[in-house]
Amino acid sequence: MHYLKRKSSGKEGVMAIKLDMSKAYDRVEWGFLQAVMEKMGFSEEWIQLIMCCVSSVSYNILSGGKELGPIVPKRGLRQGDPLSPYLFLLCAEGLSALISDFERRGKLRGCKVARGAPVITHMFFADDSYLYCRATEEEANNVMELLQCFQLASGQQVNLNKSSVFFSANTGTDVRARICSILRVQEAGDTSTYLGLPNILGRNKNALLGFLKDKMRKKIQSWEGKFLSKAGKELMLKTVAQSLPSYAMNVFLLPLKTVNEMEQLMCKYWWKSSSQNNKGIHWKSWDKLKIHKSKGGMGFRDLHDFNLSLLSKQGWRLLCKPHSLVSRLFQARYFAGKDFLRAELGSNPSFVWRSIFETVDMVRMGARRRVGNGSTIRILSDPWLPCDENPRVSSNHPALLDHNVDALMETDCFAWDVDLVRDLFNTRDAQLILSIPLNSSRSDDVWFWSFESSGNFSVKSMYRHLQQRKEDDLQLVRSDFWGKLWRLKVPPKVKDLLWRAASNCLPTKSMLRYKRVNIDALCPVCSASNETILHRLVDCSFARACWVNTGIGVDLDYSGTFTGWIEASFQSFDGDQRKIIAMTCWAIWKARNDCVWKEKTANVPAVTLLASSMLEQWSKAQDKAHVPTAAFLSAADGALSWQKPATGEVKINTDAALFSDPNRYSFACVARDDSGHVLEAISSCKTGVVTPELAEAMGVREALSWLKKKGWNRVTIESDSLTVVQALRSSLPMSSYFGGVISDCKTLLEGVSDVSILFVKRSANGVAHAVARASSYVADRVFRSNDFTPDIRDVIMKEVY
Repeated sequence: MHYLKRKSSGKEGVMAIKLDMSKAYDRVEWGFLQAVMEKMGFSEEWIQLIMCCVSSVSYNILSGGKELGPIVPKRGLRQGDPLSPYLFLLCAEGLSALISDFERRGKLRGCKVARGAPVITHMFFADDSYLYCRATEEEANNVMELLQCFQLASGQQVNLNKSSVFFSANTGTDVRARICSILRVQEAGDTSTYLGLPNILGRNKNALLGFLKDKMRKKIQSWEGKFLSKAGKELMLKTVAQSLPSYAMNVFLLPLKTVNEMEQLMCKYWWKSSSQNNKGIHWKSWDKLKIHKSKGGMGFRDLHDFNLSLLSKQGWRLLCKPHSLVSRLFQARYFAGKDFLRAELGSNPSFVWRSIFETVDMVRMGARRRVGNGSTIRILSDPWLPCDENPRVSSNHPALLDHNVDALMETDCFAWDVDLVRDLFNTRDAQLILSIPLNSSRSDDVWFWSFESSGNFSVKSMYRHLQQRKEDDLQLVRSDFWGKLWRLKVPPKVKDLLWRAASNCLPTKSMLRYKRVNIDALCPVCSASNETILHRLVDCSFARACWVNTGIGVDLDYSGTFTGWIEASFQSFDGDQRKIIAMTCWAIWKARNDCVWKEKTANVPAVTLLASSMLEQWSKAQDKAHVPTAAFLSAADGALSWQKPATGEVKINTDAALFSDPNRYSFACVARDDSGHVLEAISSCKTGVVTPELAEAMGVREALSWLKKKGWNRVTIESDSLTVVQALRSSLPMSSYFGGVISDCKTLLEGVSDVSILFVKRSANGVAHAVARASSYVADRVFRSNDFTPDIRDVIMKEVY
């Protein structure tokens, strides 16, 4: 649409026809659906199954209080049925094929935004579609012919009242009028929308995107009468309000003014009291509330950073999927012959491209090349070294110019040419290169995301990285206390109260006077001292009596702040006692509020009883809730001690060890029979810096290669790396080096039979751990039963007996 808006030259204009299908699902002809599936090559049995699902529908309706039916339809797809959207897409394929046929016959010519760009004739999203062709009367008539043909075959009907046409700037006024007359639709203006977002964005983007702020305001206003607690408000803001602009954020970089106004709405709602006339005291700025919970904030989303994170995902797709339609279009228009990381803003860019381009530097921070066959990775210019600080080669040997990574590999086997690497590169580069595990399948070189162990890009990891940079600039320190607080198994409102108290946001009288509220500062319960947060919850004679009644022995003579007192208390007491402390603080505060607002006399036994009974009820409710187990774990996983394999089976335990000085790592595999006797053990030590998960995965890969070479059947492999075991059971593709080793393991598993891989605790993997630790300077070694050192023999005896 940006191209059409800017196209002011050329003999012929281009038009975009927005089509709206009237009651699209209800009008689908079953015969057309069946014919499309037959044409697409679905089996007859499958087609009959689908048609049986579609045609078995019946409806009953209420009319005048009486039930009428069943009514058996002869066409249409049920809306709400999970199968219906997919079946409708098949029908849309019929229209797509018809458009392609018209294009092939020269009756429609699509839109081409730049030299080398693909020709676009249509875009579909469910029943919303755009057709692109030349702005001529001939092609307008051809479009009407096409639509008439499709309507007769499929049963669909174009809603002309909701359809429109948008013309390029070089289309004359008379031509526009004649085409609108032929198509019987109205001309769309600059304010037209598609899928809820504006097609054209001018200079005043705040006005065009202001509907997002209005939508959030209406949503928040609908919660005003619900009298939610702070914990309830937190839930509503995080799950509903913060998600409202996400759809637009995937495409546009929202103006900072719009973002700030939305954050102000959320901040005002968060601090507002239950009274409709009270705006509430803003005890902390929204910037401080956006800080992660582990560092003292509330973890509210930074909308601007989240916007950038969503857009960076689009940039990542442009980088990793250069052959997709949208990538080819942007590449031809803005970075022809380059990849996304080397793109430039270009002349007269669209707002969508401007938005995505803002993330180039961000994507560059985490984008890395994984060496497959090495044929497409440039040695000097691509980020391919496994180093977070500098993933590019720092050596400048002239022989490296204009060469790819495959030039550094042996020609007769798939391995690094060690002598060549050490000759051409400095020590740092050589160590990093030789630590890269090569994939035995010689797969293609791929991009991977270094901020995720899987190598797959995620918005969460990008957002976390952006926030971490801000927190580092603010020199925020992670405190164990905040983690302990938010992990407490107590009601959310109790944790919220403790957070407010520890953050100096609790409205005691002293704090209210600090905020210039004209009241006295005396404690409303004891009237003996000013009501600070520490006095209210600890020092007050009433609070002291409550703490004594709990019997847990908290420090009642603390002279600092409440923040220091609660941190010291959480450090001194265990989890169950922390829960009692939290509940007692909440009950004391509730008793204080009842005294102030309801004029109830504070009662010590009632406070401690309320705290204990509330905690008991909450704990029982949580016990009844379903607690899911870790993903991909089975009943056989998680053994605490080593067990002998079944009769006739072999068990292989694997483990890895990392050594910091020098940069070395090792892994070991120990095979034992059904009597616990060691058949053989192997170990290998390598140079390089790798993650623990990668070293563990290499150990499993070595075990699989080993058992295949030995010809063992009925084998169980045990690893104490949960990450590796879960990855082996997952079907999720992973593009990191870790993912490459996992891919090798899966390939090896396909070539062996009756092999299972289980997760065990470290206590059940002692022998493999000991052998790996003992192999710090031994390149490759095979152990027999009598080769083990006495300390390893002791571990073997303890595991077996």
